[in-house]
Amino acid sequence: ITLNCSVIPPALLEMELLGFQKETYTAEPQTLQIGRIEQALGGTLFIEDIDKMPLPVQGKLLNYMVDHSFYRVGGVEKITSPTRIITSTSESIEILVKHGNFSEQLYFHLSVITIDIPPLRSRKEDIITNAKNFIQEFSSKYKKPVPEISSETMNQLVNYDWPGNIRELRNTIERLVLLTDQSVITDEHLPENMKSKVMAKQSTSQ
Repeated sequence: ITLNCSVIPPALLEMELLGFQKETYTAEPQTLQIGRIEQALGGTLFIEDIDKMPLPVQGKLLNYMVDHSFYRVGGVEKITSPTRIITSTSESIEILVKHGNFSEQLYFHLSVITIDIPPLRSRKEDIITNAKNFIQEFSSKYKKPVPEISSETMNQLVNYDWPGNIRELRNTIERLVLLTDQSVITDEHLPENMKSKVMAKQSTSQ
């Protein structure tokens, strides 16, 4: 089960994480929404961009990680749900903790095992491999012949900085497969913003 903190409004994040329960004492049925922790019971919850999680919600997550139990928003029943938590962040948690923007105790609970993944621009060799894999994936998905990427265009992809990392590369290749009916993908098929950035970088380096 996944939870992306960068796309869910902060006001709704707690309900998405813990769920929501409204008790009624009339004939109306009670309102119940199961949160992501509960959905991942006995499995894994991947919290993406946890650095975007508001401090109050971080506190609720910390309370859960201490004893693996929580209360749904508006609920009075204590829910026990053993779930493995894996998180990712695009910013340095150590710096956020230092500036008071991330719970130090939550950081200690989460950092049992940490894996530092360098940005895609620092792993140029991975760009070619992933681009070819994504070409195969989306050609199969959209039932289209598998195109080749010209050497010049592959060079453009390698020299691009990929601020959105692997997700941006994946989305770009999907776009190229969708919009190209030719057997070879060339520079003219690249998004305009990408071509301009690559050209600017090349001009700077000359």
